[in-house]
Amino acid sequence: MSDFHAVAANLIEKNGEYLLVQEGKEAVRGEWNLPAGGVDKDESIQDAAVREAREETGLEVELENFMGVFVDDSDRSDSTVLVFVFHSRPQDFSVERPKGEEILDVKFFTPEEFSDIDVRIPFLDEAVKKFERGDLRPLDTVVDCREDLDQ
Repeated sequence: MSDFHAVAANLIEKNGEYLLVQEGKEAVRGEWNLPAGGVDKDESIQDAAVREAREETGLEVELENFMGVFVDDSDRSDSTVLVFVFHSRPQDFSVERPKGEEILDVKFFTPEEFSDIDVRIPFLDEAVKKFERGDLRPLDTVVDCREDLDQ
């Protein structure tokens, strides 16, 4: 039986282009991904999405809608990854490549360009199609019932 790992991700759109980050971690070096990362203990999934956007792109985002949960296999362990994807809107689009080695680059791509790059996540096309169809859910679709978290 495999374990589950929760990841919070951001779909950030600007004029028909979508923001992706180029991974620097050895196992996935050079691959492009949504701004995303693991949910820390005692952190809500929503807070994790906002934190990851800031850490990986320098953007302060507001979560607008919930896109859905996409199920994937882990790159590094025998676990199932539940990726909670949010449509996120930045205060502005002044993207910064973070200092450090985890993220190599940050760039906007059109959906047509996805096939020309090495994409880490198999559900990117589906997430973009859902967004473009307007297949969005309210943020309160994801409910954190733990009393010790501020929601």
